Amino acid sequence: MDLWKFYTDKVNENDYYYKFRDLIYSADNYFAFTYFDTSDIIKKFRDLCMPTNTHSNSENIEFILICYYLKVNGFYIKQFPNIIERPTRLGEFSYDCIRDFIHSRDNYSGTVTWAERRKLVNELDFIKKDNFQQIEEELSKKIQMISTRGAEFDNMTLEERLKELSNLLENMLKINGKFINVDYANIFLGYITEDNVKEYRKIIHCFRHATEEALNERNLYTNEQKKFLIDYGIVIANHIHLNK
Repeated sequence: MDLWKFYTDKVNENDYYYKFRDLIYSADNYFAFTYFDTSDIIKKFRDLCMPTNTHSNSENIEFILICYYLKVNGFYIKQFPNIIERPTRLGEFSYDCIRDFIHSRDNYSGTVTWAERRKLVNELDFIKKDNFQQIEEELSKKIQMISTRGAEFDNMTLEERLKELSNLLENMLKINGKFINVDYANIFLGYITEDNVKEYRKIIHCFRHATEEALNERNLYTNEQKKFLIDYGIVIANHIHLNK
């Protein structure tokens, strides 16, 4: 498998990984990043993350290419659930992130030895998300239905649309029960922040449930306000999806 070609064929300007495009194209040898299979790729990931004093440009490129392949194919790392979705530079991950993880896990703030680092790298759990392809396809269909205001969406009541948006945002922002990191500043240029999205999700949460309390909350909003909440939610969902 040629991961340089895999990246250049698939990445687009709406993809978070597009920010690494200049780095990827700075490779001296585009044909250096080939592997036999996924197991070979994961082994190389471990090799790259072993403690060392410096990393070459080629190693930094290889780290991003491997992360991109793992992301597209639905993998995450149990100990670092966000690193595949939003990778750092190799040195930052292999030195700072691994050190901080060991400090937190062991409730310890002293020096982390290279032996401890190697042990953690060898123990990293690479997990493929359950039904990854099916979930991605379902999310894409939901996004298409909602963002283009298809007939199915338009035929829903205002409250049904808000329920769809609430469910959709949770499915987009959570992976295996944990919220992913989203670069809101880059996506929304400061106009919509993480706190804004959290508050929005809190407001529309009542449309997911039919308890007496939830029904009373729904009644606090006029139809015009519900329409605004729908329009606002569509903007949030559509642009987060485009930048995944």
